[in-house]
Amino acid sequence: MEVLPYCSEDATAWDNLVRAAKTGTFLQTRQFLSYHGDRFRDCSLVVKDESLRAVLPAAQDLGQPTRVVSHPGLTFGGLIYRQPPGLETLERVWKMVLGRYRRAGFEALIYKPVPFIYQQTPWMDDLWVLQGLGARLVGCQLSATIDLAHRAALSGSKKKSLKKAARMNLTLQVGATLENFWPVLVENLAARYQTQPVHSLAEISQLQSWFPDQIECVVAYQGTEVLAGVVLFIYPQAVHVQYAAATELGFVCCAQDFVYDHCIHWAQERGFRYFDFGTNNQQWGRVLNDTLYQSKHGHGAGSTTHEFWQVELGGFA
Repeated sequence: MEVLPYCSEDATAWDNLVRAAKTGTFLQTRQFLSYHGDRFRDCSLVVKDESLRAVLPAAQDLGQPTRVVSHPGLTFGGLIYRQPPGLETLERVWKMVLGRYRRAGFEALIYKPVPFIYQQTPWMDDLWVLQGLGARLVGCQLSATIDLAHRAALSGSKKKSLKKAARMNLTLQVGATLENFWPVLVENLAARYQTQPVHSLAEISQLQSWFPDQIECVVAYQGTEVLAGVVLFIYPQAVHVQYAAATELGFVCCAQDFVYDHCIHWAQERGFRYFDFGTNNQQWGRVLNDTLYQSKHGHGAGSTTHEFWQVELGGFA
């Protein structure tokens, strides 16, 4: 068995493996990763014997060049196996991975495992093995997540919001064009958080054209005016809110809660297990936007985490 750097000739086999793996998602495909272009120095690895066995999407940390991250351009990365091996084999593979990064001049690996809600079959063996090799938890982001089979009751304030929205003559469009929603998102993020979307309109439109079944836009209108909307990333078990925004009038009309409620019921009716609002954290989870987090909880959510583990590479050859 060998651990080798990814090369373009591996792309088709890589994507086939990710699509077949119980812990893989469309985020880890080379097709999705390609939208980054040359933004990152790719440091992905593949595990091979007579065929491709596992892949690890990774790139150099832009802020700390001596650190490699799996993956800085993704919400989560993870070592993705076609068929997960036994723990002894997994430990051997991880030692080979860490040794290769050490020989490449890196001092540490930041590992962002796939949260269990996005896995078709729970597999946390990688974390158990890594902690035995010295990995430590260095960040933990909190996300509001609804278990659609056991949804908690709506809060009183959300019940009032939805009743108000019902009086506002709002209409919903599932499969709305991103061009209609994007100006609202850009303006909202700039005004409220002094930031901008991770994806440009051109990038998210390109991704949607590649993954039409995994990226959905839902928009609320009053007449012809866009008041609120979301961009959903759709996984085998979970529906994730990648972006959400509303106009000032949209907030007055409770249009965002109206959109959320529709999307939650849509996911429930189609048999998804989880509806994840996403994280609202900074500094790897040390700072939480509690107001926004509690607002999302009002829709009947519990909580899940997105973890960041660090392995120092000095002891690996």
